[in-house]
Order: sequence, then structure tokens, then C-alpha cells
Amino acid sequence: MKRQLLYLGIALTLTLSLYVVFDLPLGYTALAVFVGWPVVGTIVTADDDLPGGWSNPDGSMPLPWTTAWFWGLLSLRFSIAMVAFMIEAAFRKSEAAVFLVLAALSGMVAFVLLKRSSSDASAKSS
Repeated sequence: MKRQLLYLGIALTLTLSLYVVFDLPLGYTALAVFVGWPVVGTIVTADDDLPGGWSNPDGSMPLPWTTAWFWGLLSLRFSIAMVAFMIEAAFRKSEAAVFLVLAALSGMVAFVLLKRSSSDASAKSS
């Protein structure tokens, strides 16, 4: 979990830096950094996670994209990106409401998936 918090901190810093320094749109920058970066990274390194790959030589580790934890984190990151869209659209109230709803729904999905994943992990360790 500490690793994920570190990633979220780095992603937030990178998003805000790109927004301030290069005047990029906040919502799209957050979407690229919080969601696009891990998705592209997963696709690029997918062969390493397959059985016999660099990260999974004996095939005993489950593929990351088949776990609730992966999808829960991705949903959480999507929620953060939707909040960034909402902040950017704050002066256009009708648009802000759409992003608020998307952020809330994605946040609920993230909570359910992360809770399910953590209870699965604790059941396996018992």
C-alpha cells in the first residue's frame, strides 16, 4: 500500500507540474498520468507477468490485470482524474456535475474492489 501512496503522490506532483509549467488541461493531464500511465505500463510489460516471464518465472503469481486490486486501483485513479475534470470545469456548473457523478461512481467501484481484494488476501493468509 505504501508503494501505491508513493505512486499517487508522484502522479499528483507530475500532473500539477505539467498543468502549471506547460499549461496543459488539468483533466486530460490527470487522466493521462493517473490512468494512461499504468495501463500503458501494464500492456508494455504484460509478457513479463505471464508464466515463465521475468516477473513470474515459475508461473505462481496471478496476472495483475485479473485481480480486483488492479481494477480497484485503476478505478480510484480514474476517480482522481474525474475530480481534476470537475475542478477544471468548476466555473461551468453543468459540466462539473457530470464529472462529480463519474468520480463518485468510480470511487464506489474502487472501494468495493479494493475491499474485496483485501478481504481475499486476508482470507488466503489465514
